[in-house]
Amino acid sequence: MTHDVLLSASAKAARVHLATSFVVSAEVSNAEKILMLLLTTHADERGECRVQQEVLAAEYGCSPRFVRRLLAQLRQKGFLQWNRSGRHNCYRLSANVVAHPAFLPSKTPQKRVSNAKKHLF
Repeated sequence: MTHDVLLSASAKAARVHLATSFVVSAEVSNAEKILMLLLTTHADERGECRVQQEVLAAEYGCSPRFVRRLLAQLRQKGFLQWNRSGRHNCYRLSANVVAHPAFLPSKTPQKRVSNAKKHLF
C-alpha cells in the first residue's frame, strides 16, 4: 500500500463514520469491520460507493476472493447491499452502519481566522 492511498483514505474517512452499534457488534467479525471501514472511505454522504473489488483487496492486503466472501457475509447479515451498474457494483451501506449525514463534516473547509490576525493593532 502506498503512502498516497493512506492519505486519501484518511481524508475520506473523516467524512463518513461507522456507527458504534456496528463496531461493537459481536455478530460481525473483525475482518468484516475492516472491510466496512474501507468501504466507508470510498462512500459518499448517502453511504454509496463504486469501488472495484481489486482496489479493496489491495487496500486490505488480501485477495479479491477474500473480499468477495466478506462482501457476501455483510450482505447476508443486512449491513450492505449492492447492485450491478454497468461494469461496476454500486455498494450501499446500511443506515445502521453509517452515521446520519447531518453529523458529517462538510466537504467545504471553513475559513479560520488565526489568533495572530485577531490581535493586530
